[in-house]
Amino acid sequence: MAYGANIGDKTWAFSLTTPRGLVKLAAMDEAERESWVSTLRALVPKAKVEIAKEMLLRKAKRKANLELAQQQIKESIESILRDSKRVGVLGGFKSYADALAENFQALLRAIDLVSAMGLHSARQCAYTISSIVDAANSAAAVCTNRAIQDEIVVRTRDIAVDTANLLGHATTASHDKAAQTSMYEVIEDIQEQVKEILEILAASGELQQEMDEAKASIEMALENSFAAPPAEIVETEVEKTMEELSDRAKVLSTTIRNIANNACVTPDQVGKFSQDAAQLMCELLDGTSLVAYQSGIDINDPEYLAGTADINPRKKQQVESLLAAAKGFAAATTNMIDLLKQIPRQEDDENLQFRLSMATRSADNALNAFNCATADVDTSLSIHTPAGSQGYGVAEFPDDYVDGETELLASLDAIQATVAKFSVVDISSTNPELTRAVEGMEYSIPGLSGGTGAVTVLDAAKAMCGTAVTFMSNAANAQKEIKRIDPQVYLKDPAWASGVVEAAQSVADTTNQMYEVSVSPDSDVQDIVAASRCVNEATARLVAFTRVKGDSSSAEQQTLEESARDMAKAANFVVEVAKRAQDASDVEKFALQDKNMAQLRKGTTKEQIKKEFEAQAEIAKLEAELEAARQYLFKLRRAIHGGGPSGSQ
Repeated sequence: MAYGANIGDKTWAFSLTTPRGLVKLAAMDEAERESWVSTLRALVPKAKVEIAKEMLLRKAKRKANLELAQQQIKESIESILRDSKRVGVLGGFKSYADALAENFQALLRAIDLVSAMGLHSARQCAYTISSIVDAANSAAAVCTNRAIQDEIVVRTRDIAVDTANLLGHATTASHDKAAQTSMYEVIEDIQEQVKEILEILAASGELQQEMDEAKASIEMALENSFAAPPAEIVETEVEKTMEELSDRAKVLSTTIRNIANNACVTPDQVGKFSQDAAQLMCELLDGTSLVAYQSGIDINDPEYLAGTADINPRKKQQVESLLAAAKGFAAATTNMIDLLKQIPRQEDDENLQFRLSMATRSADNALNAFNCATADVDTSLSIHTPAGSQGYGVAEFPDDYVDGETELLASLDAIQATVAKFSVVDISSTNPELTRAVEGMEYSIPGLSGGTGAVTVLDAAKAMCGTAVTFMSNAANAQKEIKRIDPQVYLKDPAWASGVVEAAQSVADTTNQMYEVSVSPDSDVQDIVAASRCVNEATARLVAFTRVKGDSSSAEQQTLEESARDMAKAANFVVEVAKRAQDASDVEKFALQDKNMAQLRKGTTKEQIKKEFEAQAEIAKLEAELEAARQYLFKLRRAIHGGGPSGSQ
């Protein structure tokens, strides 16, 4: 402290040195100055003590903050390392369900600690709930069953809320008896909910695992189709293998029908249904691969890939079609299994039941295509190219040469003539069911302007025949492009040319058949559906033949593929209109049935048992007739497309 006097104005001044700078003070007289100086000298020691305390307090706070930050960093590191160990893609829904179940088990242990230790286990409960939420989100994301997803999400949310309420009660449970009672009630509720969700996860996980394994076995069978060729390829064994394939196909047909009828009735059996279908599918794929090897086709053989292998071209085409049909059937079967995963716990969903019926129908259609491909394999053909047919001289070609392009144009003219006949149809002479307007139909197919409105079955049939005109025109253009690239293509492969011509004529014939069925007074909606499927199968066969020689990247082939999709849409539209027309015509029939059911409820037990027996007998009769019809169709296709019926030469 420094001080001095200002003599001029009689002012006594002095200065005070502080950590923040120099403070100057001035008094009016010497006595006042001395009073100030003594007061300040008394305050300085106290100020030094307070400053020292403040500095110590600041150091303590800084140290505490540093320790807290270090602890948080340590906890963050442990959390990151712990979470990093949980990263990974698990095998299927069961793995995620098991992980979620483990977290729920940990929650049970944590809430037991709440009752024993009070709030000291709160952090462990919070961490467990966080892990449960993460595991539940993962399990729900992987699960394809909407009902199980909802169970996981809703129950997890309820359990988390109850856990929060438990901790709230535990806060005052030590001195509040009512809170303690509520705490134990919440613990019991959480334990009951966890028990229920664990049962759901265990049952659904096992079921989903069965279907995942079934699907994986089919995919593995597809991958290993050509992994290990047979030790010896014997040509005479082909016919025996083909018979075994036919037997497997029959059993698979029965299995698919069983799935369609019973999957929604007994959802707990869908895993077994999937495994049965997968096992049969794997046997069928193995048999198909064996036929390919016995026929000299090995996709790992460089000569085969280069097209220089000594293989009969006709047999090569037949076997390649068989392989493609088997793979298509395998894809349809895996699609059906994926849909079966959605069945458990929501068997009353009508939309799901419709999708399942469509999936089983697709699998059945793929099986029929495989049966057709099986029937097309001529076991009497030699594996190797016949002697004397290696060159390309004129002498090697048959005299009955056919031009595929010309034949397709002739078929196009026939289809156009068929479509023209629709314009002169006498509607009064047709079946009223086929001319009844079906309201609310959404359509966007060639021949009908897109929109929503009333459509008759006859309109849908006419539109499909009109779509067939566009399809055949595009098919003729595709053949023209094939012929442009190789003018001798029909001469070099007469078997393929004959197949193209036969498929084109089949499209024309089935289109005319659809017209005749549409205008016949004796036809019903089932006849229309059958006719539309015949047209669709014929067009698919023509597209398959065109793919053999066509360039998939060419504009003509792509346009043909698009037309084929339009034909499939038109066929599905005919089926949908026919189905709704049939439903409308069955209203009175169902009303009568409901009336009879009401009377039957009032009848005796003996009458009820008798009626149930008659219904079961009718079902058995229809199933036997359906199986007989399937066998007849199989033999019919075998007789038409080659190989002859079973048991004939």
